[in-house]
Amino acid sequence: CCTVNLSGFFNRESIVGHLSSYDFTTGVRQLLPLLRSLASTTDDWSIEEFRDPSSTELVCRKNVHFRDIASSEFELGTDAPISLEYRVLYSSAFEVPILLIRDQNSAGGSLSTNNFLAFLSAYTTALYYSSTPLLLGLSQIEHPHLGIPYYQFHPCRTAQLMRETLSVPFSCNFSHAVRYLLLWLSLVCSPLGVDIPKGLVLCAQRLEL
Repeated sequence: CCTVNLSGFFNRESIVGHLSSYDFTTGVRQLLPLLRSLASTTDDWSIEEFRDPSSTELVCRKNVHFRDIASSEFELGTDAPISLEYRVLYSSAFEVPILLIRDQNSAGGSLSTNNFLAFLSAYTTALYYSSTPLLLGLSQIEHPHLGIPYYQFHPCRTAQLMRETLSVPFSCNFSHAVRYLLLWLSLVCSPLGVDIPKGLVLCAQRLEL
């Protein structure tokens, strides 16, 4: 078996599937204006900064109406919108991005866990005609700064997923950090209801010929 030297194509982060904290923060700041200019008008993108410990988070908020996700498996008998909040933050333990999700109704409350998962399943099915197995990877945690509960998509397999995704040469004008984040968003966040502009993802997926 021969060993192929890929050092000319990839840096350490792309080989092992990790992303440094610096690259995450830099990539998020570079990506925000692209998302704002090209994303759906229903998605509100922003960056939030926290201290002690320092954290930069990419945030997407959107309102979803029940009438848009009519489903025999999910029916609360109301047309009031549900506000979905997606947060992308950095996991120092796993050295990868991590996704947090929460919901909120017009009264400030949240759905029960079972209703939230049923709602998210119905919503993603309405978007993509099938529910996503990623729902099985969600568990509740408390946001380290806000102190409120979120559903976390556990990052234990993210490095492996990104290593496989980044294992081929590519040809695009994005920095490694932006390309990494775009591909991760398309693989993890998009199936859970985040609208990632197709043009950005297609550019990030463009192979080197």
